[in-house]
Amino acid sequence: MTLKRSEYCVGVQKLKNFRPRFTISKDETIWECIECYLNLPDSDTPEENPLSYAHIREQQQQDQKLLALLEKYPDNYYYDNLDDDVNDVICYKKRREDNDWKIALPDSMVPE
Repeated sequence: MTLKRSEYCVGVQKLKNFRPRFTISKDETIWECIECYLNLPDSDTPEENPLSYAHIREQQQQDQKLLALLEKYPDNYYYDNLDDDVNDVICYKKRREDNDWKIALPDSMVPE
């Protein structure tokens, strides 16, 4: 099913147990707000898209500090396959048993 921008947008509806769930609604203003987050500006080097797992992995492999953390704290820093085309993206968990993980960004990708 293809969603038309002029007809649908995502809204949040509360459930009985206070977990948010997404529903479809017809609110043009919300759709425009969401759409601005979906579009990235044109780039001379699209392979350097900051949302690309391949670009993130490439930058991670060049960051010696991050690679040292991976080796020093294997319970917290680990490789994960987040995409069919890209293997071994370094991720972080505060505790090994947690399901809450983050992609470990190298210093070169974090603006000051």
